[in-house]
Amino acid sequence: AHSVAEKFDSIETDIVFTSDGVGVMSHYDILPARCTEPGRSIHLMTLAEVALVRCQDLAGAMTVPIPTFAELAAILAGHPEVRLTLDLKSYPGQPRAEKRVWASRAIQLVQDAGLLPQTSILTFYWDATLSTIRKYAPNVYVLALDQGTIDLDRVRLADRLGADGFGIKMKYTSASFARYVKAKGMDSVPWEVI
Repeated sequence: AHSVAEKFDSIETDIVFTSDGVGVMSHYDILPARCTEPGRSIHLMTLAEVALVRCQDLAGAMTVPIPTFAELAAILAGHPEVRLTLDLKSYPGQPRAEKRVWASRAIQLVQDAGLLPQTSILTFYWDATLSTIRKYAPNVYVLALDQGTIDLDRVRLADRLGADGFGIKMKYTSASFARYVKAKGMDSVPWEVI
């Protein structure tokens, strides 16, 4: 809400789903120590259970709830100038089919909220989800991020699946690698710039 009020250009956030299929904004599926219920997996919790979780605020007090996608969408409603970058998350051992289900749910939420024109998708699980994303949102910008080092086969796969951008960690991104990604028609978007 503060970011929108202060006229930020873009908001990047992550989405995971509860056991009853509700999208919530969390980087982690497994709740970290800075939250109540540490070690519990959001995908195994209902929305009612997640609604009780509180995480540390800047002063260290456990006051911050985990917001739902609906709450985020309500804040972004009427603000087409604010871009949304939605990072599709996963959980350890999540089957590929379930990753595709999460991707379709996320796209459906964005469409239902009327946010698709201002949304970009980024994901580390693009090899499992990109075809699903393209099926339901053929024109949305998709950034395929990779955990590994330079792998031209992965770049070619991202290109075949229809990614708009591709990135690996900045420390592995050489100028020639960036040129190769660009030659494939994708943006070179290194991540973890430290």
